[in-house]
Amino acid sequence: DFQFAVKELNDAHLQYVLALKNVTVVRLKKTPITDAGLVHLGKLPTLQRLYLEETAISDAGLKHLASLPKLQFLNLYGTEVTDAGLQHLKGLAFLSKLFVGKTKVTETGIAELKKAAPKLRVIPDRAEQRRRAQLVVDVATKLLAKADEKFSAAEKEFKELSPRQGELKKAADTAKKQADEARGKADKLKKQLEEANQAAKAAELAAAEAKKKAEEVKKQFDGAQSQADATRAKSEQANKIHKRSTNVQKLRDLAKRILEASRLGLASARRQRQAAE
Repeated sequence: DFQFAVKELNDAHLQYVLALKNVTVVRLKKTPITDAGLVHLGKLPTLQRLYLEETAISDAGLKHLASLPKLQFLNLYGTEVTDAGLQHLKGLAFLSKLFVGKTKVTETGIAELKKAAPKLRVIPDRAEQRRRAQLVVDVATKLLAKADEKFSAAEKEFKELSPRQGELKKAADTAKKQADEARGKADKLKKQLEEANQAAKAAELAAAEAKKKAEEVKKQFDGAQSQADATRAKSEQANKIHKRSTNVQKLRDLAKRILEASRLGLASARRQRQAAE
């Protein structure tokens, strides 16, 4: 940093910077160095930022910077540099910011340099400033047109509605009253719906309990029905046996009478045979 050395510094002093390792920044603002001093700085392969503002640097000195492989920042503010000097900077692949305020550099020179280095930002860049300013104007014009359109619509609505404020207020109050009533009715119906849902839920629980009980009763009924069917079958069987027992008694009595009659007939026949002998 030599920017405070001022009169004590000269071009020859810059040769001692080469003895330092990994120099990345050199500040020479308002020092008495000339293009000859840049011969030494052009031999610093690690240099990234160089401040030369308000020095006697000219186009001839910039050709010594063309071989700096890592230069990213260069300040030429207030120097004698012109468009011709910018030609030496086209090969600086990493140069991203260049200050050319209060120099003889023109918009044409800047435009030509940016063709070779599209990512380079030049300050000031009047063409870029005008372009951005025009964008701002275009945006502002569109916003103004939209604002004017909205104002016209608002003005029209104001003229239409302002004389009817009383009428519209009354209509709004009526609508609010109706809305409040509808809201109250809706709230009431909502409460009824909640109660109905609760009752339905309770009914579902009761129905489920009743269904469970019915299933238990059905199970008991099925058992009783089976038992009743078995008992009825036994009753029918017993009745059949009883009827058979009744008929057997009658048949036995009949057979007994027939037997007795047969005996009597046999005895009578024997007596008749004996009488015939």
